[in-house]
Amino acid sequence: METIATDVLATMRRRASCRRFTDQDVPPGLLDEIINAGLRAPTSFSLQPYALIVVREQRRRAALARVANGQAHVESAPVFVVVCVDLPRVERLTGLHGQLGRGRHDDALLNSVIDASLVGMCLSLAADSLGLGSVMVGAIRNDARRVSQILRLPDGVYPLFGVCLGWPARPVAAQPRQGGPALVHHERYHPPDVGVEAGLSLPDGTPAGSADVDHWRRQVRSGGQKLRSSRPVPWHPDNLAPLPSDDGDHDVPHHRSTGHHAVH
Repeated sequence: METIATDVLATMRRRASCRRFTDQDVPPGLLDEIINAGLRAPTSFSLQPYALIVVREQRRRAALARVANGQAHVESAPVFVVVCVDLPRVERLTGLHGQLGRGRHDDALLNSVIDASLVGMCLSLAADSLGLGSVMVGAIRNDARRVSQILRLPDGVYPLFGVCLGWPARPVAAQPRQGGPALVHHERYHPPDVGVEAGLSLPDGTPAGSADVDHWRRQVRSGGQKLRSSRPVPWHPDNLAPLPSDDGDHDVPHHRSTGHHAVH
């Protein structure tokens, strides 16, 4: 039991985003093992309100990479799993037909986003534990209509993020994170009494060096730029206007997105 606990904690501490992959494929059996582990994630009321679209076809990955501002790892990773909210599934399971789609029920959307995000984290940890690399890509939300077209998503199924899976081309290092004093509150919320950069450390507890702090600052600035954009959420009606049929996914003209890279 102690060995299992130690292995789990070690996997969580070393987990890092991988953006460079080898050409080696991920065997179907191994991928199934990762997917099945992800599906064991906690879920509210056992609804599992999500759909996972496993994308292996290179041209389809390339089309998704263009939506994500040309992030090369979306195309170069042998597997790209698009994690979607699936409200029609919830409607079927609960009998609430036609009552949850297009943002009609805030709590259903929130529960679905939470549960789908837990699946993504479990996918990443499972992949890391088996020696694969992964990175989550939120920039596919730059153009939810285009992603819906590429993946043939029906109304009420919304792309949240993608997960690149593959064999790392080089070692990756975990990024610094802030620790307890900046984030953990006991018994009630207390206004932070530490600086915004306080407690940045590496997985082994070593304080982050100047280069790591500078990288953290750049990520935070990038996040601020993204939040300042006025892009509607994926289920906003403006993002879900009908699209022409896309038989080949590559004959439909692609319009360049103006969104920002997602940083994880």
